[in-house]
Amino acid sequence: MKFTFKNLGKLDEAVIDLKDLNLVCGTNNTGKTYLLYAIYGFLDFWNESFEANLSKENKDQLFEESYLTIDLDQKYSLSNVSSVLNEAAQEFAKVLHRYFASSPNSFKKVEIQLDISEEEHIEWFGNFINTWKDMKIEFSKKHSEKSKSIFLNKDSNNVLTLKIPDNLTPIEKQIVSEIVEKSIKERFFESLLPKPFLSSCERTGIVNFLKELDFARSRLVDILGQSSEIKPHDIIESFFVKHQKAYPKPITDNVTFIRELSTLKAIQTQENESTNFQTSLHYLEEIIDGTLEVDKNGTLYLKQGRLKLEMNQASSSVRAMVDLYFYVQFQAHKKNKFLMIDEPEMNLHPKNQRAMARFLASLVNQGIKVMVSTHSDYLVRELNHLTALHKFKDQDSVKTYLASEDNPYSEEVLISNEKVGLYFTKATGKKVKLHQAPISEYGTFTVASFDNEIESQQQAEFDILEAIHGDKD
Repeated sequence: MKFTFKNLGKLDEAVIDLKDLNLVCGTNNTGKTYLLYAIYGFLDFWNESFEANLSKENKDQLFEESYLTIDLDQKYSLSNVSSVLNEAAQEFAKVLHRYFASSPNSFKKVEIQLDISEEEHIEWFGNFINTWKDMKIEFSKKHSEKSKSIFLNKDSNNVLTLKIPDNLTPIEKQIVSEIVEKSIKERFFESLLPKPFLSSCERTGIVNFLKELDFARSRLVDILGQSSEIKPHDIIESFFVKHQKAYPKPITDNVTFIRELSTLKAIQTQENESTNFQTSLHYLEEIIDGTLEVDKNGTLYLKQGRLKLEMNQASSSVRAMVDLYFYVQFQAHKKNKFLMIDEPEMNLHPKNQRAMARFLASLVNQGIKVMVSTHSDYLVRELNHLTALHKFKDQDSVKTYLASEDNPYSEEVLISNEKVGLYFTKATGKKVKLHQAPISEYGTFTVASFDNEIESQQQAEFDILEAIHGDKD
């Protein structure tokens, strides 16, 4: 799926065709984080807020006749899907400022467009049809009442039939309408529009100051402190309507995730789930030189052999890995996930930046879509090693290399360059645009801003040495 943004912060124009692994590079203050936040925001908006409603005619038929048939080939044709996506994009543009905790004027000129190719549509629709399972959804107005059922059944001609109980009350009709619309949106679009998780650059501070980051409490204290004569209605209005969020939504969502780790662990234990991403966890454990644990009170620990440290005793590199580590443990195994990381190399030694590239590739090869912004030449070069080895893995000399004991690369982290999209921001005058990096004959990517700076530093080293030895000649 392709996103087109115009007038997004410093980015005058950005066109990004999302692949399985997406990297955005560029100099500071050129809009990389804005791009991540905007894509995260749209996916979050789609999954949590956008209502793909049934038409009035469909609702009338459903409640008059207690059933409705939908021709899926027609309703989810390429043109209709594109229309729905762009309707959502226009609605999201109106509330984009909320995801950045800024004023509406900050993004009043932003333009957002989504495009899905015919090939993507065929793959998505075919996957949806082939994996369809008929649904029975039970509901009731009250827990004490006997539940009623909604049925969604698809036949061999791709016609969906909705069946609901007769003689529903107005409240029940509203409940049914919401259930049906939500179920159809989630079931039909889940593989096309995955649920995002964004690890922000503030992740280290979040782990450090979690107890002080109780947003709800802080907001309520602020409101109550305004006056001793505030009425309950005024509190509600200020609390939910007027109060400006202090942090962008990706950051507050980060806080919520860390705060809920003990609950996520309890759910995983209760449901007897376990992560099947052990390879990916191995790379994170290599980076932090240990394992992470959370207890029932939400206290986080780093275990290194017999040593057990709380987070205030751990290094910044460990704290930077907390949300990624527990994301892999508690969330990655669930369907249709999209992991986004702002500067995954943050606080990491070059050796561990290389390990981070292998971690990302291992996730992609297990079905997780990934998008990162990065300043790390080490990460990009390591990724190039993985794509080059994948491209030539059937060559005898490469097979020999991969079989050698000194080879640090396992088959599970080699990745096709066709799964990778590498982009870079570039300023031309006052205009900043996003460009896609070309792929070399070796299946690798070049980031000119990295290479130019490395060459400049090497030239400076040569010039300095030449100057030092100049008087000795």
